[in-house]
Amino acid sequence: MRASVSIRWRRLGLAAAAALLIGTAAGAVWVQQRQGDAAPATAEPLTRDADAHLAYLGGRAAFAQGYSDTRNQARARADVERAVARDPGFAEAWALLARIYGAQYRTAMDRDPAVLDAAERAARTAVAVDPRLPSGHLALADVFFSRRDHQRAKAALVAGRDVLAQESAYWHLLAQMAQREGRWADALADYQRAFDLDAPATAEWMTVHFLHLRQYEDARRVLAVAQASNRSTVVVPDAWTRFSGQADLTAARQVLETALGARPSPDARVLGLLAQFEWFDGRAERALELVGRMDAAGAWLAPNFRFPAAIVAGDVLHGAGRVVEARREYANAVAGLELRRQADPDDPKIAAALALAHAGLGQPAEAVAYGRRAVALLSRDRDATEGPLYLYLLARVHARLGQVVDAARVLDEMFEAPGFYSEAWVVRDPSFAALRADAGYASRLERWAARKGPVLLAAATGRSRGRTSASAAGAIQ
Repeated sequence: MRASVSIRWRRLGLAAAAALLIGTAAGAVWVQQRQGDAAPATAEPLTRDADAHLAYLGGRAAFAQGYSDTRNQARARADVERAVARDPGFAEAWALLARIYGAQYRTAMDRDPAVLDAAERAARTAVAVDPRLPSGHLALADVFFSRRDHQRAKAALVAGRDVLAQESAYWHLLAQMAQREGRWADALADYQRAFDLDAPATAEWMTVHFLHLRQYEDARRVLAVAQASNRSTVVVPDAWTRFSGQADLTAARQVLETALGARPSPDARVLGLLAQFEWFDGRAERALELVGRMDAAGAWLAPNFRFPAAIVAGDVLHGAGRVVEARREYANAVAGLELRRQADPDDPKIAAALALAHAGLGQPAEAVAYGRRAVALLSRDRDATEGPLYLYLLARVHARLGQVVDAARVLDEMFEAPGFYSEAWVVRDPSFAALRADAGYASRLERWAARKGPVLLAAATGRSRGRTSASAAGAIQ
């Protein structure tokens, strides 16, 4: 794989320069649809209703500011719903609305199936209004992707392949499914196809791909292409790369602080990650100030895991010695999460959040049970991209409770395969203090630090060969 990747690095430098020109010229085009979204096949106006068009553009701009931020989602949804209400034949707006609904479902603390049903209706409307529209077929495939129904997602892509093959977002979705299925080499091949079609939009996705493989030099090279096109959504991957790859907390913080100061309404992901870094660095008051600016649904962990802001506040307060206040925050989190669990007992995010809150309260039986349930609900075999996150959180719970052997065992499992977390997180996360004090920590850290790049890819490739879904997953490529 390394050879196939390296031959493209010369192209990245050219793409970065070209992205600057593209970004300058794009604003002059009235119906300009790139930025990673599907484009109409013709230059015909998207709608004859000027107000509908303006509402659609406002929604698209809000969504582009950060698809996983709840404020952006709400703004985008309101604008695009207004657009389709004014013009029910506005196919491109229906497709965008489907994607917004899908994002709200995937990133919510409370995942409402009705939202995903609305996404499917919107996507099917887009396809019915204009079967030639690439974004309609992509939106429908995205709905099935959100349901983890890869077979139907791929069928939707096959149905629209005639209009999709030249769309970068088509290859993005194929790559994301390949990643989930643990087919990392196939995913990179799909991203490379997409990069040839739209380098700026694809660079962000490729960066995240390399972050999972812990190939931080490659991630930074690709990230430069996205940064050259002024894509605001690369802030979090940039900070993540700096911290995970170089343990450079100062540089990561600077990236996030700059982004925070540049926007009137803060991005939840920026707030959450910066709050964590401030906590790691012992800056409790600053971390609490950031937590106070979050909405109740709270902070983010990679890739898209929301949990109550009360848990973050509890962690920071506990670290600052304010134990009574910390317990109050944890208890508030448990109360809210139990209500959510009753409504959706099989959501791994809720189980993992309960594990963290119970660990903060010093309740080992409940904390470990919920942590293990989260891992079982979304195992690495079911989702090779998101599954390792739950291993990290389970290890965090064990370490917080002083269960060092169990924490190390879970981290061994996590580091065996691609995942978003590097050893830098274990080194700095206060939750792992007991693990760091253990006599075997240094040797474990050395072993975990070696699990990067080609080593990970070889292990993941061997693992994917044994999975029955692999052959079917590659059938449409």
